[in-house]
Amino acid sequence: MEKLANKPQLIDAIQSSRRQLDRHLFFFEKDLTGEFVASDRFKFSEEELNAAGVVGSKSLYQVLSQVRSVEQAFLNKCHASLGGPGGASTTSLVSMGSAIGGVMDAAEAQPFASFLQAYRSSYQEILAFLRGLPDEVLFAPQPLPLVNEVLETTCRQYDWAKEQIRRWQETHTGQKMNKALLLQRIDRERRSLEKTLSNLDHAQMTHMGVIGSWSVKDILAHLAAWEQLFLGWYEAGLQGKTPQLPAPGFSWKQINRINEQIYEQHRLRDLAEILEWFANSYRQIRMVIQDIPEEDLFEPGRYTWQGKLSLIQYVLANTANHYRWANSKIRLWLKQGT
Repeated sequence: MEKLANKPQLIDAIQSSRRQLDRHLFFFEKDLTGEFVASDRFKFSEEELNAAGVVGSKSLYQVLSQVRSVEQAFLNKCHASLGGPGGASTTSLVSMGSAIGGVMDAAEAQPFASFLQAYRSSYQEILAFLRGLPDEVLFAPQPLPLVNEVLETTCRQYDWAKEQIRRWQETHTGQKMNKALLLQRIDRERRSLEKTLSNLDHAQMTHMGVIGSWSVKDILAHLAAWEQLFLGWYEAGLQGKTPQLPAPGFSWKQINRINEQIYEQHRLRDLAEILEWFANSYRQIRMVIQDIPEEDLFEPGRYTWQGKLSLIQYVLANTANHYRWANSKIRLWLKQGT
């Protein structure tokens, strides 16, 4: 890592490292400023979180517990130093020993949502604490700069966890799931979305502003369009071809442009027509998934267009995870009373 000269550079490095880790854990969505940030939607189920095998016999829960435990150990030591007469001194803080150790055993299990909240709030505590420290405390040279331990506690822990999770995803993707469970997950998320939709009238379905300028109708067209893109990729693979992803003329860096193109292509279509397309597209993609050989779903790079990813990751992204995203956006809009 490039040598850091001041606190703003340190904070930027920590945020960048944590963001890279969280990209493996959470779905990213745009915030009110238009920036992509980690949402509260976790990419793994509770069963996957607790399954062994991420680092030896350790689970993802235990890996993330270590990240949080190291953060909290660092904060506890810092607060202990701050609690003495006269508050913090350069010497008292920079002389603390390292909090980093091997993979820790997980603490007593917490409920799924509570654990994720604790994992995220611990990181916010670290940032808040560091923002309150003067540069001279962080970078004082004797005996060792506190910034060294800060980097061990944050960036190096986050980079370590990210690498473990990345390797686990590459080598174990789908081993905790089979096709039957995959279809169950897809059906569950689809039913939940359709239940939300069943309570909407025509005016609500066509009212603009649910996501940006999109209506619920536009969101359903978006879902169907991406289902059809996936079906095109898969059919090309069966024919030994390598399609351009996500669509001809677009790269993954241009995801906003292709989404805008989908919106413009379908925004003037009647609601009834979109609903029919939405239903038919789902029946079509589910039938295709049902017919995919089980081993093909879980083999990384089964078709050239997949790269290092497995087919199941593309399937989930364009079905269950996409339905859940849409459902959460529509329900939030309804909750806001728009």
